Amino acid sequence: MPEYRLKPRLHLWRIGGIALALLLLPVPINAVLPSVDANTSRVELGSVEQGWTQELSWPDGTAMQCQEDDEAVLGAAWDCDGTSISTMVLEGSRDEAETLRRGIRTVTMVDVTGPVSVTRGVARLLETEDAVGMSVEGRDDHAGQTLVAVVTGPKRREYGLLLWTTLTEPAKLDRIANPMEEA
Repeated sequence: MPEYRLKPRLHLWRIGGIALALLLLPVPINAVLPSVDANTSRVELGSVEQGWTQELSWPDGTAMQCQEDDEAVLGAAWDCDGTSISTMVLEGSRDEAETLRRGIRTVTMVDVTGPVSVTRGVARLLETEDAVGMSVEGRDDHAGQTLVAVVTGPKRREYGLLLWTTLTEPAKLDRIANPMEEA
């Protein structure tokens, strides 16, 4: 009976070394590649479904991008450096100040009382202990609609100022600091 002379030699340390190298290969690759957050998107006030949106930009003109909040109660929401921006378009409002209060209550789950702090044309602003809310009454194509934006979190005033200026005086945006760049 013929005998097979070249018997394969099984070197477990070689197989183990190759397996370890293949398992550790993604570590240096991940260290070099930048992390990508799939939930980051442009912040837009309003609602695409209802045909009324207002994109937000920083004073330098770059688009505001934040992490999208998939758990928004009504409308859309973003988390910008720990501060939440929620937005919705409501229809059929008869009392714009009450609509603003209801929009804030929807986001914060706290009953809102007191007068609207600032009114500029068709825009209203109301600041509570926990939130800054603003609303804009729709005109022309958006008649009968109210755009509501509510900002909560540690930098609610800074982001609120940016939103308020975008809605009421976009020409003055270059005077506002970017809250994400502050220490």
